[in-house]
Amino acid sequence: AASLSAAPPAALGGAAGKSDPGALVANLLALAGSKMEANARGLGARRVGALVRLVHAHIAHLAPVEIMAMDLWGGAAAEEVNEEEEEDLDEEESRETNGLKGLEMRLSQERRRLLATFSHQKDSAAHQVAVGALMKPSTACLLFDAVLPALGAANQQEDAGESVDLTGESVDQLCAVYGRLVMHGGRDSQASSSVLNALALGTRVPSLLPRLWRAITRLNPGLLGEPGPAPRPSAGRVRAASTSGTRCALVLLALVYSRALASVDDEEVFEGGLPLAVGAMVEVSAMLKAHLAEMLWEAPVLESQAYPTTTTALPAVDSEALHLLVQNVKLFNALYDRHARRDFKHCGGQAHFHWPNSREVTDLHAQRTLSGASGGLGSAKCAMVLTCIPQVVPFALRVQVFQRLIFKDKEALG
Repeated sequence: AASLSAAPPAALGGAAGKSDPGALVANLLALAGSKMEANARGLGARRVGALVRLVHAHIAHLAPVEIMAMDLWGGAAAEEVNEEEEEDLDEEESRETNGLKGLEMRLSQERRRLLATFSHQKDSAAHQVAVGALMKPSTACLLFDAVLPALGAANQQEDAGESVDLTGESVDQLCAVYGRLVMHGGRDSQASSSVLNALALGTRVPSLLPRLWRAITRLNPGLLGEPGPAPRPSAGRVRAASTSGTRCALVLLALVYSRALASVDDEEVFEGGLPLAVGAMVEVSAMLKAHLAEMLWEAPVLESQAYPTTTTALPAVDSEALHLLVQNVKLFNALYDRHARRDFKHCGGQAHFHWPNSREVTDLHAQRTLSGASGGLGSAKCAMVLTCIPQVVPFALRVQVFQRLIFKDKEALG
């Protein structure tokens, strides 16, 4: 595994050789799993790191559509749609562009667009063997438990008397692998759900979320950013959609955290510190607030031309960035609901969820609606903010928006 992990992706893809790279990866995963099942340190840090590099090298060169088209997702990703259904769905998605539902519809259309142009390659079966081995819940749990540092442990683990760092490259690569698979394979497919449930709800990886959150923030020291007057990219934060590896890690974090959060009650959350300690929970919500400011306002993932007013086809989008946006919105809203039921006393007040530059949203809304340049919620950016995460705008400003909408309706009705 150590030598193969350094091979170029083309060599692992099987195009130039007669061996089956997918079967090789699957067999190595099975062997590693049996050794780790028998002894938590059965492989040792160096071999675990080499195995993760090999898996990452094999998966990283797969195009998103190659992952979507695999049969192991139970048909959820590669569902066929006839021409009449396609036209109906396109028309519905063109009408429903605001809010979380609109974002999810946009993802669905992009998935169908990619699958419609895909043709299976001769080595597709080999890739599916490797992905199938990775998507076994037991394999995922063993790999994450081996790679993530234990709470209170040092950054390095010992392997035959040598220090081997598993909190950097190995964590980043493992998150990239599983983030890509659950994104493009379909988070609601049986295979993805089994892995996510095992990570979020199982006991095979003790304290997974605290360990994962600590590892991600250490890998990206600027993730939380410096305190500042406004959540802008120039404030020193790592951009939410900067690299594929960062997107995959944050998508995986959001998916696992959302599932774990749904399984506990408020007392367990705030008194028991489950699934994350309250302090870390507040940090996550602050990070999400900053990233959503980037993805919906400062540098929208969906530019203004991507919000259609007719049934014309939508342009292609960065599906990974859109996946991250959807999961960030869901988790941010879930965390807000938890704090709202406790009167925001654990996060310093409701202002914790407000954008410091939120008045820009209502000012742009006023400019567009009162000038008659645009109807509805004023502009594409305003509409997405006010329908996806309205809590970032203080209540008094949202009331002003509502009053302007009533005024415009009265004007229209004479």
